[in-house]
Amino acid sequence: RNRHQRNKMAVDPADPNVVYVGTDEAGLLRSFDGGTSWQTVSAIPLPDSGNTEAYGITIFFDRNSTRIAGRTGVIYAASSQHGIWRSADAGASWLRIAGTGNSPLFASAAEVASDGTVYLVDVTDGPTGVPLSNRTTQTRGQVWRWRANAWTNISVNDVPSSITVDPSNPNRVYLYGEGKTWRSVNGGNNWAELGIDTVRTTTGDVPWHALTSFRFNLA
Repeated sequence: RNRHQRNKMAVDPADPNVVYVGTDEAGLLRSFDGGTSWQTVSAIPLPDSGNTEAYGITIFFDRNSTRIAGRTGVIYAASSQHGIWRSADAGASWLRIAGTGNSPLFASAAEVASDGTVYLVDVTDGPTGVPLSNRTTQTRGQVWRWRANAWTNISVNDVPSSITVDPSNPNRVYLYGEGKTWRSVNGGNNWAELGIDTVRTTTGDVPWHALTSFRFNLA
């Protein structure tokens, strides 16, 4: 299997005893006792086992959502080639929010902003099933935003694999692609590439900072 095809684990940021594990064979598993016992989350389908580029199941939390019984209230689960599900009651029930129409089929990397906006990268084959060797930025590495119950494709001219959001500014988003780093200051409506000439170091930075194309503490 390639590096993306692996089981994925996520721990509830509000309750360390709540653990989710996404698997290819058993689907989404959940534990409420720190892993002593497990149950299957049957609402989330198995990832597409017939696709050799299947990427399993990914789980991510809205850390700023309301707590329910001490647990994070809003949770997302993405099953490869099937879409994304959202729970607003700490995992008691799930609603499919993506996977048909103009929406992503998966979330290989995702983050929820402080205002609840979801930003994600979908690196699956896409609805056309284009082979890995023939993929382009249109079928691999699409970037999506979910805000006000609507999906918007905010992709860049790259194949991004990682995404993160400024915890103090839900519109400041960063992507890392094939050797490039991108930044948006308006929620993904526009992107600017951050080149090596934008590196800014200061006293106390880790030694390797000067060798990267990252720039931190941007105004």
